[in-house]
This record gives sequence, C-alpha cells and structure tokens, in this order.
Amino acid sequence: ALANRSYSTPILVATMFATNIGAGATMGISGRVYSVGIIMIVACFGSVLHDFITAFFLADKFPKLKNMITAGDIMGHYYGPWGKIITGLFGILKCTAALGVQVWAIGLTLNYYLNVPSGWGICIAYGFIVAYSTLGGIRSVTATDVIQFGMIAIAIPMICNFGLNKIGGYENLVNSIDASK
Repeated sequence: ALANRSYSTPILVATMFATNIGAGATMGISGRVYSVGIIMIVACFGSVLHDFITAFFLADKFPKLKNMITAGDIMGHYYGPWGKIITGLFGILKCTAALGVQVWAIGLTLNYYLNVPSGWGICIAYGFIVAYSTLGGIRSVTATDVIQFGMIAIAIPMICNFGLNKIGGYENLVNSIDASK
C-alpha cells in the first residue's frame, strides 16, 4: 500500500488475504481440528466475528484516522511521538518473533523432507528471505503473497477435492472421523 499506491485493489486484497490466512490457518488450525475436534472450528469463528464487528461497527467511527496508514500513526496521533516509537518497537519485536517461528518451521520442514540439518535449514530460509526481500523489495514480497493467495484459493481446494474423491466422498469422510471428535 505504501509503494506509491501503485498496487491495484485485487493485488492488495490478495496480499491481505495471504497475510491473514497464512500457514497457521491452513495447516496449524487444521491440525488442531484433527487433534482436538470440530469444536476448534467454532473457536476459530471468534476471530472472524471480531473482524466483522471491527469492520461494520467500529471502523466508520474513526474519521480522524482516515489518512493514517500504520498503527504507529494512530498511536502517535493519540499519545504523541513516544506512542509512535513504542508502537514501532513492539511491532518490530512481534514481526521478528513471527519471522523466527516461520524460519524455524522451514528449517524443520527441510530437515524432515530433505534431511538437511535444522540449523542449515534455518540459515537457508533466512538467506532466501533476506535475498528476495533485499533484491526485490516490496514488489517481491507482494508477488510472494499473490502466489500464496493462489495456493490458498485454488491449490488447497483442488487438493482437498482430490482427497475427498479418493476416499469416496463426504459420507466416507464423516464415517472415518473418530466419534470423540
């Protein structure tokens, strides 16, 4: 959104979708539904409900914030420069922790599938991320998000449909679920 406002609405929607519906939603929550049960889906709807409440009941009540782009801009508006600085520092900490977890997961994945030592897998993942972000900037990150959106919106439903057909349809799927789940 900050790249001179050069991205179209569909690209921004794909980027936001891919950012918010990442691997945690496609794999992590699915795994929890399998291990905990279908009640996990109900719990996840709380996040969706939160987003709808924010969008429909709160967002239009903040006209003063219309030209503010970041959380730091908003905090700076209400709490001054220190509010903006502290928000920025905590944002960096949050993003650093999220990146660390994701790179660690990539390292474990490379170890599991390719027998690459986890430490080397983490270094490879960091190297790749730093290289494509540095060389391509926001455009490469956005392109990655668009590809991820394509995988979430097209590839995953196709794979699920293939798997569903392979096991014989919804009825066989429901019958194969452990009754306690």
